[in-house]
Amino acid sequence: MKHKNKPQALVYIIPYYRSKGALAYIVNQITRNIWKYINHRMIVAVVAQREHYGEDEVIFLPERKTLIYKKSWKRRFEFINLLIALFRVSCIVNIKVLHAFFAYPSGIASVLYSLIMRILLHERIPVVITVAGEDVEIVTHIRYGKCLNPLIKLLIMFALRNASIVIAPSKYASLCIRRIVRINNERIIPYGVNIGEIQRAVISLSNRTIKYLEEKGLKKHSYILSLCRLHPKKGLMYLIYAFKYLISNLLRSNRLMLVIAGEGQQKEYLVNLVDKLNIKNRVLFLGYVSEDVKQLLLNNCLCYVLPSLSDVFALSLIEALAHEAVVIATNKIGASELLLRYGYPNELIVKPQNVISLAHALFHIITCREELKIRIASIYEQLIKAIDISNMIKGYARVYNSLLGR
Repeated sequence: MKHKNKPQALVYIIPYYRSKGALAYIVNQITRNIWKYINHRMIVAVVAQREHYGEDEVIFLPERKTLIYKKSWKRRFEFINLLIALFRVSCIVNIKVLHAFFAYPSGIASVLYSLIMRILLHERIPVVITVAGEDVEIVTHIRYGKCLNPLIKLLIMFALRNASIVIAPSKYASLCIRRIVRINNERIIPYGVNIGEIQRAVISLSNRTIKYLEEKGLKKHSYILSLCRLHPKKGLMYLIYAFKYLISNLLRSNRLMLVIAGEGQQKEYLVNLVDKLNIKNRVLFLGYVSEDVKQLLLNNCLCYVLPSLSDVFALSLIEALAHEAVVIATNKIGASELLLRYGYPNELIVKPQNVISLAHALFHIITCREELKIRIASIYEQLIKAIDISNMIKGYARVYNSLLGR
């Protein structure tokens, strides 16, 4: 039963295994700023785990062990835990809007909660779902995508059809959705980064952090950078093959380095591949890097490369742009359509798995970098405005206000 003394809340619901990294950054930025743009007085509640958002306007409710707690079952049936967590939240606040990140498990838990409350209290609680890559991307040859499981695909379809609004971070994400299910309640709101925070971070880079590059034997503009989760869908093996082709056939005397930062399931395979190609002295795996080191790497790289086989947006790509880095991306990354819209060089957008095209794009940057920097500078101001986090926050606020105004 609703209680008049409970605060009205906008609730974000996030699966426990995604409550860090890029998603945590996005939710953190929203929870800190969304209340400025909502026309209704309310607080924000976050159902997640491990990350604490620490803002006065936020109630943080960690998702606890409930019915499903075995590791072997948790990922598959976690929507049950999240559904129970939502009922715990309703004891503390009056839920006005639910915003789920991921259609499964967060979206299905939110939709089920809304349907149950409609039956019990005759009250409709709007559900917003922001889809993520795993929800709607299908890369068959690496067995990537939740929809490869028929049962989970049905649950994702059910969640998307019953959501009040489905948010796709790109046109590419929208296309992926429509390959799975037809919906009429979709909005496209691209992800963003906090440009001001990044610029301040670059200015405040410490001498200790700059020493990090020296210790690794790296110099400004002497390395190609890729910073992402080491997962088969990121296509890093093709970047390694392209780098081998580049230094063997195009730049034999060049001391260029390839730097790969991040952790993930494919690390051992990639390390072995580098060893097999006999380029161990030219490829550096850094593993997990701190925020300061990440900013430093992005600010000093020759170029940033993300050779993903499929990516509904890729936050790291636009973060690299915020550092004024020259970037190479595949046309299966949602953010690449944003680049092309503002006149980004076509030759730096390549097809996934195309090793030769990727190698020649790298060669083009090395030989024509100054010319490319001038071309990119002419669109940089517009591009930076487009990728600023404020655009995404205002877009979400318009969605919330439209639902709250019902």
